[in-house]
Amino acid sequence: MKRSIALMLFFAAACSPAEQQPADSPAALKPEKLVEQTIEVPDFADFLAVDGDTVWVTNRGRVEQWSTEKMLASVEMPRPCGTMALLSGSLWVANCEDANLYRINLETAEVEAMIATGIANPKGETNVVAGAGSIWVPSDSEGKIARIDPETNEVIATVDVAPQTFF
Repeated sequence: MKRSIALMLFFAAACSPAEQQPADSPAALKPEKLVEQTIEVPDFADFLAVDGDTVWVTNRGRVEQWSTEKMLASVEMPRPCGTMALLSGSLWVANCEDANLYRINLETAEVEAMIATGIANPKGETNVVAGAGSIWVPSDSEGKIARIDPETNEVIATVDVAPQTFF
């Protein structure tokens, strides 16, 4: 099965002027010309994470990095699920099959670490987020969120939240 992803918003976000203009300047008030582009991504492309001029996509049994022209990298993992986060030169991806958090190096596209966090919703809808210098992932359906230190790849805190907090 092939699934198309319209990446217009990605490319709109990735486009930025070479030089910043003052907010009230006439140049800053002109909208940039954007061109809509559709890229055919085979199999089951699902969640996206924008990384500069490229985008990472969860897919069946892998995470892929795409440019506007082609796939740049593919990283195998059993079942990537949910949104991904970018922090500390890495892509952070929940894996629903083994309930681990995968850390993928953005430069080499290799798995650097698999962190045993648990995954609150192994059916696939979960959010991995970056904030306050940490990675956060819902880790237990009974109401836990794990805080991961990107320096050590360890869970440094667990936050109690309402049961079934996945999103």
